[in-house]
Amino acid sequence: MKLSKSFVGSITVVAILLVGFYYILYFSSDTYSDSNKFDSTNIEMSIPDGWYQHSLNDNSILLLTRQEVLPEIGTTELYAYGEQISISEFPIDTPPRTWVEQKTYIDLDDVLVLKSEWSNVNGYELLTVEREAAGATGKVMDKYLFTDSTVHIFSLYPLESYNLVSEEQKRNLENVSVLEQILNGYVMQL
Repeated sequence: MKLSKSFVGSITVVAILLVGFYYILYFSSDTYSDSNKFDSTNIEMSIPDGWYQHSLNDNSILLLTRQEVLPEIGTTELYAYGEQISISEFPIDTPPRTWVEQKTYIDLDDVLVLKSEWSNVNGYELLTVEREAAGATGKVMDKYLFTDSTVHIFSLYPLESYNLVSEEQKRNLENVSVLEQILNGYVMQL
């Protein structure tokens, strides 16, 4: 049986309308309202010497790099910007450990995860994850800071091996220190 072009066209229009309706309902809900959207322009922090602040994806990501002007990288991983600290946040409605268990991109049992550790910072739960960078060369340190109804994500790339003793290692330790300073300064604003 051959379907007519008008029938197929009608089904296509209905499908587009249903997807559009779902999109409007989903993104107009309280969970995804603009009031919950992270705006990196609202963060006040002192930027360490040699680092430059950039906002990406409609200000949903704050990116600190060693580059004053970011190159055009197209649609690829942020790792293409090189040495960086990124900061983003998302609303959550479950306890931190439950939220982590539900996220496929934070699988603590994944082969790319080298180390993970839960700790506490000023009464807030903090998950630190060291992992291989998927799709890039090098390692990443992610710090997930859980406050009342938000997870704040701080990521450092590249994270070099602690077994190296070189200029690169010294710079890496400085970068970890910068990440810690930014995280602590952020916590003090909460």
